[in-house]
Amino acid sequence: MLDKKILIILIVGAVMAVIGITMIPLIDFIIKGQIKKNMVISNSSERYDMWKDVPVPIYLQFYIFHVDNPDEVKKGDKPMLIQKGPYTYRERRSKFNITWNDNGTVSYRQNRIYSFVPKMSPCKESDIITTLNPIVAVLTHNLKWMPSLVKKLVSYGLQETGEDLFITRTVKELLWGYDDPALLFLQSLMPSAVKSATTGYFIQKNLTDDGLYTIHTGAIDSDLVGKVSRHNGQSVLDVWSTPWANMINGTDGSVNSPLNFDREIIEIFVSDMCR
Repeated sequence: MLDKKILIILIVGAVMAVIGITMIPLIDFIIKGQIKKNMVISNSSERYDMWKDVPVPIYLQFYIFHVDNPDEVKKGDKPMLIQKGPYTYRERRSKFNITWNDNGTVSYRQNRIYSFVPKMSPCKESDIITTLNPIVAVLTHNLKWMPSLVKKLVSYGLQETGEDLFITRTVKELLWGYDDPALLFLQSLMPSAVKSATTGYFIQKNLTDDGLYTIHTGAIDSDLVGKVSRHNGQSVLDVWSTPWANMINGTDGSVNSPLNFDREIIEIFVSDMCR
């Protein structure tokens, strides 16, 4: 009697094991199917609001070198540099002008807003920095290629405005822009040639979008969800010297398929780097 019970238990166990082994691929298929279904980007999906306005905080930190001996440098001495920072900014991204296309893609523009985060910055935006004057450096370097009349105007403008090899500005001005005296002068003389007199390391990056994106929604192929199809209407760039470098690869960084997380490399297209 005991042997019969053991035999029944073994048979039932074997049947359950076979069922379990058989069900594993089916369960895996069902789970992946649900993930793929929920990953599709659409205006009716639960994750649409998170995709439209990225809730994950993105931080950008700047370190700036202050030239402590500008007068000595102009006499030929080596510059004494003091590193200041980090100056931390939070980046917020919000998509607008969203257009749903028939080929399983969506087009949009993305507004980027940078705000200073004092708690994460040991320094202030109002810190005064002395650094190389990029306008003077560029203008003087290009003087030899300029027509004689333009060359005279540039030289005169630099003298009249008192522009120097070094400038002293606040961190906020250096990063986000300031009106340069030399450019203002040249703009008054040649408005068609000098469109703007504002300069800065990240000029026109705050409160602006970085172009027209077209990405895959995943409705046709879930493996492509979030992948950038076109940027400013182009499927490839025309910036670099090789076809490989001009390829547009990866997502815009706001969405990635969890089914691809086992890959060693997650590709993101960064418009600022044209890569």
